[in-house]
Amino acid sequence: MNLAERRIVVEDFLKLLKLDLMNNDDKEFIYNIVKSLPRGTDIQKTRFYTYYGIGPNINEKNTQIKIANYYECSKTAVSTSIYTIHKILFRIPEQQILIMKNRVNQCLKK
Repeated sequence: MNLAERRIVVEDFLKLLKLDLMNNDDKEFIYNIVKSLPRGTDIQKTRFYTYYGIGPNINEKNTQIKIANYYECSKTAVSTSIYTIHKILFRIPEQQILIMKNRVNQCLKK
């Protein structure tokens, strides 16, 4: 799968996640992928988790402004963190991308 196709799959998955259309298994799936990424800082990952409402200690999704206020940083810093992880996801193993694609297709069939 080429980079453009990977980007579409990741973006579709994250859109559905943000709209709260993905189930808990899907949330755990993406959380585990992000947690195991060799790139990206812990703060970038935490901001990503908080924005998308995933992870064991996250009860709700938050806006970038709320996250910025919590971390006492700019909205741009939060946006950059989230986008950095987003871009790193384009390069995860093909098998994980295909699982994402299947989960997106299953979600859209509902």
